[in-house]
Parts: sequence; structure tokens; C-alpha cells
Amino acid sequence: GAGCFGIRLFLKERRFLGGVFELFLRNRVLVAESFGFGLLERNVGFEFGNDPMLQRIKKGIGTEKMREFAEAASAEGIRIHGCFMVGGPGETRETALQTIRFAQELPIDTCQFTGVAAYPGTSYYDWAKRNGYVVAKDWSDWVDGDREQRGVVDIPGLSMREIQDLVDHGLRSFYLRPKQMKTIARNMRSLSDVRTK
Repeated sequence: GAGCFGIRLFLKERRFLGGVFELFLRNRVLVAESFGFGLLERNVGFEFGNDPMLQRIKKGIGTEKMREFAEAASAEGIRIHGCFMVGGPGETRETALQTIRFAQELPIDTCQFTGVAAYPGTSYYDWAKRNGYVVAKDWSDWVDGDREQRGVVDIPGLSMREIQDLVDHGLRSFYLRPKQMKTIARNMRSLSDVRTK
């Protein structure tokens, strides 16, 4: 229905992401109806698990609303793939570890951690370049040997290597928990799901 279209529209437009959380929390009937029309899984950019980090990137929503959103989606049977970042402006090892703990606390099904991508044309790249934090020299530096995106900045307090180590730590600590392994087994639909990241 029209409600399902509205949710898809909001989800596609990142600038309205805070509005998606609010829309979802205010209209559980709409969400249940969307589930009936095939809304089974959503990729959600939580970004950080630390309110000051979320404020720095002008996310427009805090961790408590994100937690409410994840719990409401889980209650409706909607699988959530959470997207988290490491290496934003002002990031420290402690704020990155808070994000990793936040991801583990949320009732989400899968997640990804990435170093914040400093792509030319973004305000993050402009900030990092202006401050001399960009390490990448050409486009091949933006991916690793497996053609996976990687962080390309050394920010005060976190080197590019430390950011990548925190990304790896986030993935391992999220997926190598008994609770998470049960969630993955419950959600598997075919053997091809075993091979997906």
C-alpha cells in the first residue's frame, strides 16, 4: 500500500533516516502491514553507538531511539542488517568500542563494520584532506586485496591500521557469540546464505 511505499522512500533517502525511526515507532500498524507486503529485512545505518559521535555527523537521532527502533522491528519479525562505522571525526578507541558494544546489545540479525569512507566529494573527505588525515594516494588504496572497502585516514588518536583492527574486532565480537550464531542458523534459507558476508 501507500504506507509501504512511504517507508521505502524514507529508507532510500538517507537525509530522512531519523524520520524513518520516528515513523516506525509511531505507526506499528503501518509496519505490520508493510511486513505483510514483503518488508522482511532492512539495512539500517546506525553508524555509531555513541551520542556525541552521532551529533558530530548530524545524524538527527540518538542511541535510545535507535534501540527502540531495533526492538520494534524485531517484535514485528523484520530482520535488521545494522551498518556501523569506525573512524569518524572525534573517534577514539573508546567510542569505537562503545559502537561495537551497542551493536551487540541491539536485537539485530546481521551487521557490518567499516572504516568511514573518505570519498572525494564528501564533507568527510574535505575535512580529512584539509587536516592532512587522508593516507590514500590513488583509487586502489580505497580497497584491500579482496576488493573490500577500507578506511584511508589516520585521524588523531586512531591510525588507519587501528581503525581496521577495530572493524575486524567489531565483526568478530558480533558474529562469534553463541546468541548470534543461533540467530544466523534460524534465519538461513539456503546453503548460499552460509557463503554471504
